[in-house]
Amino acid sequence: MLFGQLQPTPARRYRLSEKIEKFEGGFSKALRLHRADGTELIAKIPCLNAGSAKYTTAGEVAVLQYAREHTDIPVPCFYAWSADASNPVGAEYIIMDTASGVQLFRLWDRLEEQYKLAIIQKLVKWESQLMLIKFPAYGCVYPRHFLPDNERKADLPTDIDQSGSYCIGRPCDPAWSGVPEDVTLGPWLSLTDFGIVLAKRGIYCISQDGKGVHTGSHRGTPAEHIFLLETTIKVMEVLGTHSDLLRHSKPTLCHTDLHMGNIFVSEDDPSQTSAVVDWQFTQIGPMFLQARWPVFLTPPKDYQVGIVKPRLPDDYEDLDEEGKQEADHRFEQATTAKAYELRCFLDNKDAYDAMHLPRVYRELFMRYGNTWEEGPAPLRACLLAISNAWDELDLPSECPYTWQAADIQKHEQQFEEYQEWRRARDFAEEYLGTDADGWIPPEIDFNKKQEQNKALFALYAEQMAGQMSQEEISMIWPFPSTEPARSPFNTC
Repeated sequence: MLFGQLQPTPARRYRLSEKIEKFEGGFSKALRLHRADGTELIAKIPCLNAGSAKYTTAGEVAVLQYAREHTDIPVPCFYAWSADASNPVGAEYIIMDTASGVQLFRLWDRLEEQYKLAIIQKLVKWESQLMLIKFPAYGCVYPRHFLPDNERKADLPTDIDQSGSYCIGRPCDPAWSGVPEDVTLGPWLSLTDFGIVLAKRGIYCISQDGKGVHTGSHRGTPAEHIFLLETTIKVMEVLGTHSDLLRHSKPTLCHTDLHMGNIFVSEDDPSQTSAVVDWQFTQIGPMFLQARWPVFLTPPKDYQVGIVKPRLPDDYEDLDEEGKQEADHRFEQATTAKAYELRCFLDNKDAYDAMHLPRVYRELFMRYGNTWEEGPAPLRACLLAISNAWDELDLPSECPYTWQAADIQKHEQQFEEYQEWRRARDFAEEYLGTDADGWIPPEIDFNKKQEQNKALFALYAEQMAGQMSQEEISMIWPFPSTEPARSPFNTC
């Protein structure tokens, strides 16, 4: 039935093939449609975990078309779409071109430096083109005709939308799934409103799941979460008017998932980027949250910001072979990260400055947006850091909250438990080659991966868990090893 959505024109009729290849993604299923004339198309259908499929589909279509019209970014061209599951297909979908070229991860490690620098320069140029657009609100871009008249929306000014084809509406990413409209009230015109609604979303989700079973004492109690989120609302009322933060809070559209699987380059000339794909959930947010290192250009932990040339360690020649390989890898990471940093300084200065705001601001927004996933400790750590640096950050009036010695002592213990949980999760994700959701590519033997998970759990318990009991280890291990995992707070 998907083929039937492409109506051939009299000038060019196709006999459509029935051959379909299916690919699984984290939030979408992709079907490669092979046509009798040798051409191919991709049909993209959102999965159940993608939140509202209706808004997800319409939002992605709008971003693809807007980026195509207002930037040089090589985004896929789409031919048909529907955000109405009552269509003949029975699901929301987008039908688009296949990306030409080859995914960057297949070539990156063997590319010469000149090609890597050319790719980095292109990415920064395209990011700058998007970030220079002055949007009026935070939220998601939609086709103007998609949102009903009774739904909140912000019109785009004519200088960035001459045809009047777009508007900004509610967020579409899964974190907002199930959250009622009277809580979200998107789109948002100010940083204060944006920040407060994130906290209210957290309070709503915690309140809905307050009687659930939660793994690990680092999760805290619903009352702890709600208290910290209500405290954060008080902070947002101050931060939302702070000139240093407002300067870098311009509503900004940005692709925030630039890993090498989403970037396609020419196999014959890798300096030519042929496609940037997967714009699902792309939204307009404050620039200081949107501007970030692309995943594959993230600097190593010992990275020095600024005009500092990366160097191999002084004792490099004394290292064994394994040590030299590790040093070479860190040096390569630092070199490509430095190329991206300097390119941003030259070609995307607003983003460069936003990335170098005091880190605690970005951390605060990241942490209170998902306390039900990580527990209250990271958010409390941010609030403590802000209160301790209130004058240094030049924040107005006085800090709207104080901490007692007993609160700090309890936090330190809970934060240690959180760090142990985080170490176990990072360890498992890295060595199992998966993400926080446990997603495994369909071509991987899942039974074999389950056996690896059991072996890794045993290794962690034996060598890395200290004096923790088997039950305690099971509570922090991210994936079921011998029994079904108990759920933390649901994300609504």
